[in-house]
Amino acid sequence: MRVRYENIDKEGDAVRARERFRARLGVEAKVNDEVTAGIGFRTGGNDPISGNQTMGDGFTSKDIALELGYVAWAPAVTPGATLIGGKMSKPFFQVSDLVWDGDLNPEGAALRYKLPLGPANLLVNGAALVVTERSKDSDTYIYTGQAGVDVKTDAGIKMLAGVSYYYYDNMQDFGVIDWTDSFKGYGNTVKTTRDDDGKVTKAVYANEYRELEFMASIGFDCPLTGLPWNFYGNYVRNTEADDDDTGYLAGVKLGAAKTPHSFELGYNYRHLEADAVVGAMADSDSWGGGTNGKGHKLMVAYQISKNWTLGASYFINEAGIRDGDTSKDYKRLQLDLAAKF
Repeated sequence: MRVRYENIDKEGDAVRARERFRARLGVEAKVNDEVTAGIGFRTGGNDPISGNQTMGDGFTSKDIALELGYVAWAPAVTPGATLIGGKMSKPFFQVSDLVWDGDLNPEGAALRYKLPLGPANLLVNGAALVVTERSKDSDTYIYTGQAGVDVKTDAGIKMLAGVSYYYYDNMQDFGVIDWTDSFKGYGNTVKTTRDDDGKVTKAVYANEYRELEFMASIGFDCPLTGLPWNFYGNYVRNTEADDDDTGYLAGVKLGAAKTPHSFELGYNYRHLEADAVVGAMADSDSWGGGTNGKGHKLMVAYQISKNWTLGASYFINEAGIRDGDTSKDYKRLQLDLAAKF
């Protein structure tokens, strides 16, 4: 359960202050020695990248949505392998939310494999994810492949490095993914048709998306402070776009708010061009969501008592960085109280 105060200041718009909350409840059950099943619910309706509900709508009841519903099979004859089907948590490893919003739970089938190699683990993941099913046209899928190495040394150093490839099938000239019916494309380049009054009647993607991602992180306990440090970074490129096809992120975190009276500080900088990734899947907070932005994110969290945390995030961004767009300053403050149980 999380309660949030949020303040948004976008150049050219009135400053907006709002109070929000998010509730999530899930359970994972052991079916037998090889099979587990999970079900999860949250607030937020059909928006897959946010479970937040804004207060102040006349005390109306809020929507509850199914955010997880999956089965996972880990056959004893293939140690380290797990086959997952349904609506699941993201079946690939990450070091940041540059490519995927943290709340997004995809649908389809995935295979995860971990092979221990001494202090290291070889990680290999693959998935076929259903994006849009169409009754009278081709469906849109994402086929993913990922490989990486996860290392933990006796000296307490943790490292992760990997590469991912996300192959979207049937995006170009197909309708934009937009559950708000606004045809905005979340920063991606789109082509539109309009009626006689100038109203958009259809919007389709101008590009295909084949996203090649590289990532790495390293963490260690600093002997001077006794606190854990973590440095991480991402690079992504859409190999099908002619321009505005690149994104990158670099960040650092000090400490870990995991026990009472512990804290953490974090910072990252990201630059995400318009067609580097599919905007509907990208982080919903930076520069208002989607692609075509850049800027800084500062974070702090303090665990007041067991499972009870106070946190803050501050975004100093620029929205609309593509040539020909009019960029605007974008600042966003989030103050959170979160309880886990």
